[in-house]
Amino acid sequence: MIEKLKINKIYLRVLLNFILIILVFLIHLSFVRAFDSWFGYLNLSLIFLIFVLETNGLTWALGWILGLGFFFDIFYFLPFGYFLLTFFIVVLISYFLLIGFFTNRSLYSYLGLVFIGTVLYEIVLNSLIYLLNFYSSSKTFFLFIGDFWSELGQELIVNWLVTFIFFYIFSFFNKKFNAVFIKK
Repeated sequence: MIEKLKINKIYLRVLLNFILIILVFLIHLSFVRAFDSWFGYLNLSLIFLIFVLETNGLTWALGWILGLGFFFDIFYFLPFGYFLLTFFIVVLISYFLLIGFFTNRSLYSYLGLVFIGTVLYEIVLNSLIYLLNFYSSSKTFFLFIGDFWSELGQELIVNWLVTFIFFYIFSFFNKKFNAVFIKK
């Protein structure tokens, strides 16, 4: 009987995570990308991926990668697997930084991971797009274009602002988070 309850809790948790994946994807696709202002630079999926990595571990983050990556690969006009690969690289590097450098669940570690994750996400995804278009166009490499850096700066600011707000909302309901850098 106890094992049956544990299995039911696991199924319920998987179902809840699947619903959250769909919800985050739909909000990202429908609302966030529809804005022309700074709010349109928000990468909600990346923020949630790092949040899941930090709170639930690598196993659940890999599930989120499969879910979000699959939906992004279906709805964006890029070869299938670009978002899966990008999310996987970003979460894997963030995981190694989380266990080796950012040792607690403070606001500073979360902001640091979102900063590094955002930069990695944009560099990896734009590198894959550049490789796809390498022979078909004579475009300048994206790192040498000023618009890339200005848009990355805007995305970092918006992601940090939303991360800051999410952190304090989640820390109000969940005591796993700590607003200070060093725990006493």
